[in-house]
Amino acid sequence: MSKILISGYYGFANAGDEAMLTAIIESLRQVEKNVELTVLSGNPEDTAAKHQVCSVYRFNPLGIIRAMKDSELIISGGGSLLQDVTSARSLYYYLWIMKIALFFKKPVMLYAQGIGPVRGIKAREAVQKVLQRVSVIGVRDRESKAELSDMGVTRPPIHVTADAVLSMHPVDKAIGLQILEQKGITGSRRRVGI
Repeated sequence: MSKILISGYYGFANAGDEAMLTAIIESLRQVEKNVELTVLSGNPEDTAAKHQVCSVYRFNPLGIIRAMKDSELIISGGGSLLQDVTSARSLYYYLWIMKIALFFKKPVMLYAQGIGPVRGIKAREAVQKVLQRVSVIGVRDRESKAELSDMGVTRPPIHVTADAVLSMHPVDKAIGLQILEQKGITGSRRRVGI
């Protein structure tokens, strides 16, 4: 049984990030049914209950180190984690997680990341230095690949893939109809929800 640690912006009730985590977990369990997953989260209890995984508080350094030492692979999962527009602290947090993994000689994989923008010169250098040492880089668009190339990331090869959420299994249509009926929306006309 494989043991994988997943890092990302999870446990903050952000629907997009939680959907991304669901998609990553579904994909991993499709490959290996009994994979043991641990997720770094802002709300470990909620994450563990919703996703049926182990979870560690994202600002618990000892818990993170324990989980990392016990893992065979560290995934930096989805979203636009490596950017300094919303906060430079966020960028350095995710790089710190990767640096700890690399210190313990754990393979690190970027899973369908959106990269940038990274505006600060020192921030760009930091991203380049860390990513040059990871095992796999998967980005979700050509612009992210170009951004990494502009930063000087030359290895490992950068793979352009789809956003992780696109791999989610469709939900039963009956559930959707039930939700609409609870809101007083009935009828047989086709509807589009965004």
